[in-house]
Amino acid sequence: MRRGTLPAMAGGILIIDAESERADEVARRLRDMHFPTAVCAIGLLAVQRLESQPADLVICAEHLPDRDPREIAEYVREFFPGHVPFLLLLDDATVDAEGARRRVEADAVVRRGTRDEELSGLCRLLLERSALQVRLEHMQEENTALRRASAANSVLDPETGFYRFAAFRHVIAMEIKKARRYGYPLSILLLRLDRSEEIAGWLAPEQRRQVFAGLQREVTSAIRDIDIALLFANEKILVVMPHTALAGAITVADRIRTRIAALRPPASLAQLAFTASVSVAGASTNQLSFGRLIQDTNRGLREAEARGGDVVVVCRDTLAAPDAAPPPDGGQLGPRTFFV
Repeated sequence: MRRGTLPAMAGGILIIDAESERADEVARRLRDMHFPTAVCAIGLLAVQRLESQPADLVICAEHLPDRDPREIAEYVREFFPGHVPFLLLLDDATVDAEGARRRVEADAVVRRGTRDEELSGLCRLLLERSALQVRLEHMQEENTALRRASAANSVLDPETGFYRFAAFRHVIAMEIKKARRYGYPLSILLLRLDRSEEIAGWLAPEQRRQVFAGLQREVTSAIRDIDIALLFANEKILVVMPHTALAGAITVADRIRTRIAALRPPASLAQLAFTASVSVAGASTNQLSFGRLIQDTNRGLREAEARGGDVVVVCRDTLAAPDAAPPPDGGQLGPRTFFV
């Protein structure tokens, strides 16, 4: 801003003072210095004016007939937080200026008779500070929006450490196409912490990040480099396993279930126990469909919940081929693994 120019002003300066001579004098001096100025004699009229035409700066007398200046200052702070400076006008030269400022919670104090240069400089300073505050808030909002956009485009989810499903959607589509074309097996796992909503209510944000860090560590350590572990909808974890028949996927699923059951809770929640249910589906036919696999594994998770959780559920409909070997008698592979 060039020296001598005024800050951009939309509403001007509002003077609130019941003593008309003093108010008119201050208004005249400010207008002579090219500040747009309006005057209200009582607090009620000032509030009504501010509601319809916000000011850039409020100058309020120390005493008003209808309201305490502190009420006006509080109204200005609540409705225009950080944007409209409040300047307290003192008539008595013996009044403690700092004490009066603190009582009203004003931004600054000015005494009657202050020289034009000092009054102008103080008004400019308050207006420029307010403009900088507005710019800072806008920059913070833009920065927040940029961080959110960056996080949305990130491959990793910052809260859980898992890959984002959206970032790998095209990779999954290619794996499905290759499996259909060349006839190699492909399986998926869909897992979820049991009682996830109840557990979420116990965890603080940092504890939640610690839990998901442990979950991510155990899942990724149980799978191969070519397998992909992703954060799916509703905080479910999806594992895509190319070149993996259903039998191999079942083994991995039970390994993950066992490792999650061994996870230690945060120190402050030692009584909390973690278990997870894992649903498995796979196929190696030209009818392979990712949508069908997800549909089946979601059905498997519902079955796991009905069984009380901490189980592996294998979706019978997606066995490798129509002539695939049937599941063992009773549909149970191990103590916590079931076919549906």
